[in-house]
Amino acid sequence: MKAGQLQYQHSSWASMVSQAVNRSVAYGSHRSAIFASIDEGEQPIFRFLLDASWGSHNHVADMVWASGRKNDSRLISVSHEYILVYARDRESLRTHGIRWRQRKPGLDDIYACHKRLKRRHGDDYAAIERDLKEWFRSLPGSHPARRQKHYNRVDARGVYFPDNISWPGTGGPRYDVIHPVTEKPTKVPAAGWRLKEETMKRWIAEDRIHFGEDEHSVPKRKSYLREHEHEVPYSVFYQDGRAATKRLRAVLGTDDVSYPKDETVIAECIEMAAGAGSTILDYFAGSGTTGHAAINLNREDGGRRKFILVEMGHRFDTEIMPRLKKVAFSPEWRNGAAKREATAEESERGPRIIKYFRLESYEDALNNIEFEEVEESLFELEDYLLRYMLQWETKASATLLNVAAFARPFDYKLRLGGNGDGADETVDLAETFNYLLGLKVHARRTYDDDGRRYLVYAGETWDGSSAVIIWRDTEGWTAEDRERDRDFVARHDMTAGADEIWMNGDSMVKDARPLDALFKQRMFASADG
Repeated sequence: MKAGQLQYQHSSWASMVSQAVNRSVAYGSHRSAIFASIDEGEQPIFRFLLDASWGSHNHVADMVWASGRKNDSRLISVSHEYILVYARDRESLRTHGIRWRQRKPGLDDIYACHKRLKRRHGDDYAAIERDLKEWFRSLPGSHPARRQKHYNRVDARGVYFPDNISWPGTGGPRYDVIHPVTEKPTKVPAAGWRLKEETMKRWIAEDRIHFGEDEHSVPKRKSYLREHEHEVPYSVFYQDGRAATKRLRAVLGTDDVSYPKDETVIAECIEMAAGAGSTILDYFAGSGTTGHAAINLNREDGGRRKFILVEMGHRFDTEIMPRLKKVAFSPEWRNGAAKREATAEESERGPRIIKYFRLESYEDALNNIEFEEVEESLFELEDYLLRYMLQWETKASATLLNVAAFARPFDYKLRLGGNGDGADETVDLAETFNYLLGLKVHARRTYDDDGRRYLVYAGETWDGSSAVIIWRDTEGWTAEDRERDRDFVARHDMTAGADEIWMNGDSMVKDARPLDALFKQRMFASADG
């Protein structure tokens, strides 16, 4: 590949990313943030683009993800990536006292070990402590739980760490603390106690003070692991990059996905800056790692995070949707088969529905243009072709929104994929119109009138008006059919309380307006309105 081609590819990539990050600024609230994963080669230009769009003053950190050594380099093994982190409004976070924290790694393994030892030794806390320390020593150096190995003491409340209880600096209160066994005053910290005497007495009574073997050691406070599960995120961390590939292989049962992002790392980023009710947007979704991470997090902490993934090409069908369906069904997989079904709690915390939208591509639009017959002599008139042909001879094309076909709205189809030889796919006109109208849907109901299907949406438009949209098959309707339609709508009180009523085709329903013309107008309006 020539240098000119490389420069073109780089500038093309930079242009695409620039558009994405510029638009992303408007998506978030003042408490939102962006985490952008990038390799070393593109990091400088990506940092420049984010400085320009999100503001250099909102830059939080460049996190370094060490993902394992690579031995195929002639000079230096580049074994890390970057995660560029920007806040939407860093000053606002400071003003509101918002701090980013993440759950310490390895906690679940520690809790599981403690639970096993509790079953084995009962209330023999000395035996539990002995085996817990041995378990920590047995872990490999890379195991995340080893970072918490100082939490190796146990009492009735759980696992704890004997923490310092002396006054920070000098001048703390000084008083006698009696050792519970020797009944002699313990050693007093040089700086004095951190606690007031009455607080110390209460903590001793509550068994929250850790004493040494005798009075010669300074007592310490019991810092329980469950009370200190979160920590300030580190800007440098290690996570084996091969592990994510193995886990995704277990889910999909295939090696077709190359270098997927690690869902545990993405989950830590989400947990760090996004609350349990947040919406996470990933407009370079790849294999769907962000969705996987959000599902896992919700199952862990009971959160209700939503995610929006954007991707182009065939990855949605081959990677993203299969992955999300499987992860929603079960959290544990091997060779593409579920090791077990999700528990009732996991199902409750998992996604109930995944809604997706497929945008019509330029190629699909061309493949769906159909020309009505036209006099051959008109093809000689260039002006006719340029000005009128797309407007009139193609007006029945599905891709140009053939409103005449709205008489059967549930059967509206486009031919997708291939070069004119793809498959016919049903288009959801109702959902499309909701978005064009700016409808916040409150309810969706279906009705049946002796074989006639009704689909009714009730919601609120951007200006605060309440609206009802009614879809039904109207092909071949007579005046008698429209009277029956009016009576059926009234009998089921479909339009109660609505400021606006929209229906496909003509109707006799009071105050209802046909949506066909508005649909086409907004479908082809400019992005600016």
